[in-house]
Amino acid sequence: MAVFSRAFIRRRIISLAASLSVSATTFELAQDPGKTHHLRSAINDPGERQFLFAKDAAVSEMAQASLTPPSGDVDRDFVAMIAARDQATMELARAALMYGHNDEIRRLARDIVAQQQHDISAMKQAVGNASVAQSNNAGRTAASNVPGPPGAGR
Repeated sequence: MAVFSRAFIRRRIISLAASLSVSATTFELAQDPGKTHHLRSAINDPGERQFLFAKDAAVSEMAQASLTPPSGDVDRDFVAMIAARDQATMELARAALMYGHNDEIRRLARDIVAQQQHDISAMKQAVGNASVAQSNNAGRTAASNVPGPPGAGR
């Protein structure tokens, strides 16, 4: 019998909920396209269309990254999921910079890009340093034949 982790099930439920939401919206709009009249004027703006396309691409890439199978290393899995979210946030902020008009929002978007880049870099560096420390601990443990802390051999 296969046992799935809570995180695995949670990701699948979120993915299913997002898919159902998009499907229901698409179905509703297909049933009564007259309800979308108020949306058409905004979508006629080329900048708005480009922004919406960039948003959809960022969200899609984030959702795709969240479906990768677990690596067996909680730290690496955490960094991968958060980095995917931060990358999507940066892409959305970049789209706001390209297509937005409000100076305050554009300033916030620049700050978001800088902060997310810093966060991703720091997390990846921490995971890289942790894996080096873990492999060093595993080597010392094997040499001394003394059990190390749980998970030191990962």
